[in-house]
Amino acid sequence: MRTRGSACGLRRRPYWLVLMLAGCLLLADGLRWRGLASPPSKAPERGSSAARLLPGEFAYERWELTARFNSGHFFFTEFLITNFGFGDRNAALIGHVVQPDGTSRRFRTGRRESRWELSADRLRMEVGSSWLDQRGPRNTLQVKKKRTHVALDFYPRGPALWSADFPPSGYAIDLLDPAARAEGAVWVKGMAEPAPIQGAVGLTHSWTNEAESNLVLRRLEFFSLPQTPQAMSLYLADLTTPHGAQRRWLVVQNGQHVVHQTHDVAYTFDGEVQHIGNYHVPQQLHFESKGLTGAIKLDRVLLRHDPLDDIPQPFRFLMALKLKPRRVWLLSPFHITVQSDPASEPIQLTGTGVTKVSFLNPLPPPRPEVAFSLFSGLRDFRATGSSQ
Repeated sequence: MRTRGSACGLRRRPYWLVLMLAGCLLLADGLRWRGLASPPSKAPERGSSAARLLPGEFAYERWELTARFNSGHFFFTEFLITNFGFGDRNAALIGHVVQPDGTSRRFRTGRRESRWELSADRLRMEVGSSWLDQRGPRNTLQVKKKRTHVALDFYPRGPALWSADFPPSGYAIDLLDPAARAEGAVWVKGMAEPAPIQGAVGLTHSWTNEAESNLVLRRLEFFSLPQTPQAMSLYLADLTTPHGAQRRWLVVQNGQHVVHQTHDVAYTFDGEVQHIGNYHVPQQLHFESKGLTGAIKLDRVLLRHDPLDDIPQPFRFLMALKLKPRRVWLLSPFHITVQSDPASEPIQLTGTGVTKVSFLNPLPPPRPEVAFSLFSGLRDFRATGSSQ
């Protein structure tokens, strides 16, 4: 599907993209169709990576990729569609390449509704000279910018997973694959030639027809990202609502087989609280559910990003009056023990994954007499070492 319409002289101006990116943070309800004779056909089934093309005036959906490669590179990116801005169904690509020495390169591009392409099956979107093609079994991604080139093939094992009980009403997340095999090449300015990359990528597809800031204050996801597709993989997600409610989801897979899936997960924390600007995260968390125990250390910050960085003044100032968003990616060693059958030997899994934390606003700072939980916010239990 490709729609043609008047660009109103805005194609080369940054304002529409600025407003579109802002709309990803300030989404609201609405119903409006522009540029279509009628609303699109029935939405894809749950678990499908096809675009849903939501009708809300500020609706959005995004496909997020979190990847770690044997070369020491990390790749964090998202493709998104939003109705915010000048016209419906604006599209953007935003992402980062983190190199083995820790330096990072940001890339971004965006197009108005009439200036990007979506295939008839809604599984391939092309934004400028970059694309995401999910028509599988070999899916492809290309980022082609002046200073950054990424060519990636990835192989989701399927089927996708989701839980209607996990996210708050009006918000949806499909886990397309917690650790799909991926291979390709990456080049950033300063490299003599592209570097081959091979590793694992975690894939999610999320969407809402409402204001995200009204539904989710903070979204945390951990991907174990094993380097072989046959290895067991762990996905842990937590959503905190503006009212302080927590929604948790834990998935353990062995290849395509789901070994463990639950919402009933208990957490405890230890170590010093890390202060990443005004955003606070613990150094280590322990989790436990029936048949499973484990720990994740939120170790080294790989990347921190303020989504408002690309918005010029005075728009940035106006946005900052309401929101102070931040995204943080951390290198995260982990270990888990799974014993689904008491008669069998427990399965031990260790490795290093990636934790991604997305804040819509900072949480209240922890007080000395209260332990701070990345998942539960400020909770009334005593810090380790305090009197009982």
